[in-house]
Amino acid sequence: MCISHVGLSVCRGPEANPLSKSHASTESYHPLPLRGSHEPALRFIFGPRPPLPQQSVHHSFATSQTPQSRPANKMDRLIQHIPADSAWTTLVFQFGLLGIAVHPYMRLVEVDSKATTYFLSYVFVPLAIVLDLHFYGGLSVSASLLRTFVVVSSFSAGLFASILVYRLFFHRLRRFPGPFGAKVSKIWAFVGCLKRHTSYLDVAELHDKYGDFVRVGPREMSILRASAVNAIYGPSSKCIRGTHYNNPSDDSRQNSLVATRDIEMHRHRKRAWDRGLGKRALDMYEPRVQAITDLLMTRLAEQESESTVDIIRLFNFFGFDVMGDIGFSQDFGLLKSNQEHPAVEGIREQSLVIGTMQKLPWLFSPLVQVIEILGNFGLKMSFQLFLDWCSHELEVRRQAIKLENETGRSQDPQDIISWLIKAENEKDNSAPPSKKAFQEDSRVMVVAGSDTTSVTLGNAFYFLAKHPQIYHKLQQALDIAVPDGEAGWSYAKIKDIPLLDHIILETLRLRPAVLDGLPRVTPPEGIQIDEVFIPGDVNVSVPTWRVQRDTRYWGDDATAFRPERWEAISSQDSVPFLPFTRGRYTCAGKALSMMEMRMVISKLAMRYNVAFAKGDKETAEKWEAKAVDSFIMTVPPLPLVFTRR
Repeated sequence: MCISHVGLSVCRGPEANPLSKSHASTESYHPLPLRGSHEPALRFIFGPRPPLPQQSVHHSFATSQTPQSRPANKMDRLIQHIPADSAWTTLVFQFGLLGIAVHPYMRLVEVDSKATTYFLSYVFVPLAIVLDLHFYGGLSVSASLLRTFVVVSSFSAGLFASILVYRLFFHRLRRFPGPFGAKVSKIWAFVGCLKRHTSYLDVAELHDKYGDFVRVGPREMSILRASAVNAIYGPSSKCIRGTHYNNPSDDSRQNSLVATRDIEMHRHRKRAWDRGLGKRALDMYEPRVQAITDLLMTRLAEQESESTVDIIRLFNFFGFDVMGDIGFSQDFGLLKSNQEHPAVEGIREQSLVIGTMQKLPWLFSPLVQVIEILGNFGLKMSFQLFLDWCSHELEVRRQAIKLENETGRSQDPQDIISWLIKAENEKDNSAPPSKKAFQEDSRVMVVAGSDTTSVTLGNAFYFLAKHPQIYHKLQQALDIAVPDGEAGWSYAKIKDIPLLDHIILETLRLRPAVLDGLPRVTPPEGIQIDEVFIPGDVNVSVPTWRVQRDTRYWGDDATAFRPERWEAISSQDSVPFLPFTRGRYTCAGKALSMMEMRMVISKLAMRYNVAFAKGDKETAEKWEAKAVDSFIMTVPPLPLVFTRR
């Protein structure tokens, strides 16, 4: 008996052989009888198909070879699984049209935040078709897989053809210049990042080629104008954080403050952080930061007899120890033990992967979710060690505060996370809105507060070793401010030295810790930047590294390390300067970071002269070109010679 399933012909029984004499040419066509009384799922979706001529039905599966013909090879046998009738062709064509029809719907949602849903659909819908064809249609596994592959390929071809045509010829950004690959897909940026991990240089080269307004993604613009800074990042800007921040979720209630895109929720939550990093809190943190700075000096003193000291390693230890202590009242013990902590090693090993994957925001969020799921099943990557450490310390602080409250020994919060817990206990809407958000805040707090400071300290001493005359001027300014020498040092005496701040600001200008522009989404009505209108609902950014070296805004010596330029700058907001961003999303930890850097630079400068190893300035200059863009800049070891004054 010959039967058909959704336009896919199947023959069963002895009559399946067209050469069999028992096959009745007048036998009527019957729909596929199920193993049960229900219609197949696909027949319900696509509807019944009319009977096919007997010859057409047999052509699908029965071999037409005679005993004398050549044996069928693997490709022949595979092709035999694909029907040749018009109904099958129509079905494949319909799947292609369905792919085209789905694209307009996808344009109505933020695809970056729905990547997991789309990925699961691409896995489970074809799987359902395969199972339906095999168990209800009676096809072999290979036949079911092949036919499913054909229709899914048709759907994908229609979908991606529609996406390609739309992005090239009908997209609202079609009039802006940019490389062909960037207009088509963010995969272009991802591949470029894989090649050399310096996307900030790639974007700078695009601006040199195409001008101030460059399309760097299908719906993404990079804008090299000082006027764009306030329009995109300023306090009155209507732009919100870009879809890149949908990590680990597109629900702001599950994300850290740094990844919160909802403006109102961000405004409420930032209040708890402002309390935890405000003047009152900083006054309490100051002696603890000073103690860790003194420990850094001790470690350096132990190594000063060596030919060189890798100052980057010590600064990394310092940054994480400070954020462990200020964040959780529990440092990592890096400077005490003089070796890496497993949790910190996890960050180091995964930073490059994370920085690269952020070029594909629609893939980055699912990747993070997979890592967490694997961790829940005991399959932990190295980065999971850091996540576990933060979760553990968060719970330790929560239990400690609970015990203090129960025993009547409550006190002012002693660390940042305690301020957030206090807000939660008081049911203040500035508290993280969920357990997941609490965990994300704890993790971002450590990474954002440690790496940014340590890499800036490393860059500062690179420039100071390269420009000894500036270093000597700083030493003279410190000698005047602290005439009693190291014994008379205090933060109050050095925090207002202009040259010290100018060195830090100039370092951040030339070597910002976050090299790329931070993406924002334009409001529906779009924004106007000088003579150019930017449409609504597109990602826009100002390339931080490039705009902070633009001769139009910083003079002909824009690429030179010249701290004295800041003497003529009345306000950081008057120039395109974005290391801490600005507006509602200004870095909450800016004051803490500045305090750390002032302490370390001043103490080192008062005790030591610094130089490159063997005066090898040429080799040292190559160090600057080795910076890696892993969202937060990653730099290689920097061997320096420290000699006592």
